[in-house]
Amino acid sequence: MNWDALSAVAEILAALGVIVTLAYLAYQLKHNTQALKLNAEFAAAEEILRTTVDLSGTTVPSIVFKGFEDPSQLTREESAQFLFWLNGSMRMFQHQHLMFMEGNLSSASWTATQQLLKGSVQTKGFKEYWLLRKNTFSELFQNLIDQMETTGVVSSANLVDLIRSRREDV
Repeated sequence: MNWDALSAVAEILAALGVIVTLAYLAYQLKHNTQALKLNAEFAAAEEILRTTVDLSGTTVPSIVFKGFEDPSQLTREESAQFLFWLNGSMRMFQHQHLMFMEGNLSSASWTATQQLLKGSVQTKGFKEYWLLRKNTFSELFQNLIDQMETTGVVSSANLVDLIRSRREDV
């Protein structure tokens, strides 16, 4: 075998090595992307869990339901709690919407989250909040909220009464 033939064989082996390396990197990248998306799903679920379960042993849930129904029923202190809770929740929803738009949150997760959001946006308390604070959110999120269809979704203000009436029927 001469040097030209040996050189050609070496080039072929090098090219195959590059192809194998690129295939391996693509495989690793795909699995890394899947892991990142799963982490995003977990983080989104954890955000919702933190805003609901952590408050369940406090007076905040009753303040939230009263605030959704009619914010004028709230004391000054309760109004502040309601506004802080609602602002934090809306920031969470905006973050999850951004994750969905960037492809880091599945359609199934966003759809479920959006159902929670739809229950809130149709309430009197939310509408008053949104008129005053809408401009503090991204334009994309503002458009989402302003165009959100809530037909057939139970209002967050009516949820407790609906659950209570179903328990009485049983």
